[in-house]
Amino acid sequence: MIAGHQAQINDLSVGAPLSVGQAMWNQRQTIADLRNQFKVLSGAVNRPGDLFLCQWAEIAAFALEFRPDIIVELGRGFGNSTCCFVEVAHRLSEVSKCRVVSLCRSNEWHKCTVPRLNNVVSPDWFRPLEIRVCDILETDVTELLGSAQRCLVLWDAHGFGVAEWVLATLLPGLIERPHVVLMHDLSDLRYDMSIPEYQDVEMWKGTNADAPSFCLGHIFSNVAQAISIVDFTSRNRVPLHSAAESLENEIGRDPAKRNTLKELLGDDFYSLRA
Repeated sequence: MIAGHQAQINDLSVGAPLSVGQAMWNQRQTIADLRNQFKVLSGAVNRPGDLFLCQWAEIAAFALEFRPDIIVELGRGFGNSTCCFVEVAHRLSEVSKCRVVSLCRSNEWHKCTVPRLNNVVSPDWFRPLEIRVCDILETDVTELLGSAQRCLVLWDAHGFGVAEWVLATLLPGLIERPHVVLMHDLSDLRYDMSIPEYQDVEMWKGTNADAPSFCLGHIFSNVAQAISIVDFTSRNRVPLHSAAESLENEIGRDPAKRNTLKELLGDDFYSLRA
């Protein structure tokens, strides 16, 4: 899911709002060129179920199209999206500098992922990346953002506490800068899946990223921040767009684009699934 908070991108003449479908089409050759590297990096992370290769493609294409000078990752785990963003930063550095700041409590990146990455990338590959093992809630937004002009945020850390920090602390710090917030762990029932029955699964009672789930209108999730973001966007009349919405309407309904992307990217990296 993508929430745009008054993001103005007219200076790049790419129109507003930016969409995943538009990005996938415009960046299709770059994503094709990155396929082998993404496969290598995904293999090193060794958590393919955490982020499918088609999601690597979608996130990378969107970031390349938006052209941030800072990418803030909230929640890292083993680091699929971290690796994806570092590759994006290297590509963007051909035009302007981009840094990646990854915030997470866990240390799996250092313990598990970096030793495997060292076998497939050079030391220079890590240069755009700053890894922080920290409590996100204690992060100083002014220090975090510094002089950044364009910010892309991936919000994948769970819980109402993080949601309150993002909405009440981080977003006010971004209000004067073009920015986009990407969210994982939300699906659009209009495109991604049929509404699942309860069956033997109990009702959701606040457990993050576990089997019980909930539906809020057309949004399906099992993480607390979904409730907070629906409330926030509704109160502030901020658009809440899904990647699936864009992919289906801008790519899926255009046979020429659909066939071109499928042929160029293959089944691993092309999907209308988001």
